[in-house]
Amino acid sequence: MSRNYVIIAMLHNQSGDLQSLLPPLLVPIVLMAPRLHIFFFPLMAAGHIIPMVDIARLFVGRGVKATLLAPAPKPPLLDHCVEKARDLGQHIDLLLLPLPPSPTGSPERPTFLTSPAMSLEFFRALEHLREPLERALREHRPNCIISDMFLPWTADAARRLGIPRLVFHGMGFFPLCVLDSLDRHLTGSNTRFGDSDVVVVPGLPHPVSMKRSQLHDSVETRNDFSAFMERITESEIGSHGAVVNSFFEMEADYVDHYRDVMGRRGTSDQCLCGTETPTNSRREEEHRTTTEAFSLGWIRSLPIRWFTSVSGACAT
Repeated sequence: MSRNYVIIAMLHNQSGDLQSLLPPLLVPIVLMAPRLHIFFFPLMAAGHIIPMVDIARLFVGRGVKATLLAPAPKPPLLDHCVEKARDLGQHIDLLLLPLPPSPTGSPERPTFLTSPAMSLEFFRALEHLREPLERALREHRPNCIISDMFLPWTADAARRLGIPRLVFHGMGFFPLCVLDSLDRHLTGSNTRFGDSDVVVVPGLPHPVSMKRSQLHDSVETRNDFSAFMERITESEIGSHGAVVNSFFEMEADYVDHYRDVMGRRGTSDQCLCGTETPTNSRREEEHRTTTEAFSLGWIRSLPIRWFTSVSGACAT
């Protein structure tokens, strides 16, 4: 009981004073308990690694031992994020899981997601990490594992060994609610939309509409991707809860919708890690440089050789 209570307190205690939150009878039990150890397993993609490392930093700042899992070879971005955390005095361990070799004559299994077009193939390839993950769980016996939503098989591995699993959502509550509403009301209904049609997403706290071009093909017809998304939902329902990359004040209505309408258990990380201005400044500069390089490369690849550049400012 004490370990679960500590995890909850770590998630919600902004001051870091854990003892002040505990009932008097639990204080000596918790203070004598061994240091909590949590595995963090992000999807190997930029938009998933960065917020997962921020979550790990949040826990480290409250006395938890954090170990980040990744397939070998690890992507350079992961090393970069971990080193930045260590520079700020927040030590995160890194544990590499060996990806079994591909069968002879088969393409090499990818370890980093570079294009949405390869998503399903990439997700399936990562399932070959199940046995290495189970070996790591047996050897290190963490108190909990927080793994990305796109790694649903990690829930089975953790359950087999009696280790609590929390699902991590890097996208916030609003898109989770939109995905759920689309699945409840449109997916599998065999409804057909024209390219110019506007699709109203029902059942949300606010009116939401999307263009057909913004919807995944699996919304109209069930396919392999929609089957995979069903596995994600099942694994989340069977998990001990969820950690969402958001904060209550930004999307309170959708936090309530997630809990009350969707019936899920979740907590937001409240963006407590994003307070170091130098780190954020470096991240913004690196993001700007990377985006500019990608955009210019794309422009230069086009046959048209003239463009109009438009820049603007937004005032509030």
